[in-house]
Amino acid sequence: MDRNLRSGVILGQVEAFGTHEIPKSSTCSLWPGQLRDLEEDIARVAIMYNFLYTIDMSTLPHVVPSGEARNHLAEYLRAFREEGQAAKPVVFGSHRRPEGVILSYEMYLRLMDTVDDVAIAQEVNERIAEDTGKRVELEDAMRNLGFDPKEFGLK
Repeated sequence: MDRNLRSGVILGQVEAFGTHEIPKSSTCSLWPGQLRDLEEDIARVAIMYNFLYTIDMSTLPHVVPSGEARNHLAEYLRAFREEGQAAKPVVFGSHRRPEGVILSYEMYLRLMDTVDDVAIAQEVNERIAEDTGKRVELEDAMRNLGFDPKEFGLK
C-alpha cells in the first residue's frame, strides 16, 4: 500500500519525507529527481534535529503530565505561598506538549502590570505618531466643555 505523507515521520521508523509516495514495504524505487528531493528533505530534518539538541535545554520548560499536576497541586500551592513570585511556574500538558501554566498570584499580578505597561506604551506611540502639534490651553478646553475654569482655581 502506498502512502502520500507531507513531511511525515513516525517515531522509530521513517515512512516518508516531503510529498513523495513511498511504499510501506522495506524497499522502494525513486527517480533521480525524487532521490535528490528526498536527500534535501533528509538534510533539513538533520539540521532541525541538530538545532533542537544543541540549544540550551534549560530554557525549555519541563512539561508535567496533567494528572501529575493535579496530584501535586497542594505542593505547588505551598511553594507559591513560601516563595511568592520567585516560585517557578509549573508547565503542564499531555504528551510533553505545554498546554497550561500554574504560577503564583504575585507573578500573575507582575505579568499583568507588564502587559498593561506594554499596552500603554503602544497607545502613547500611536498618539505621538498622530500628533499634529496643535495644542489647546486647559482653560480654553474647559470653557469649550461648558465648565468655568475659575471654579477649579484657574484663570
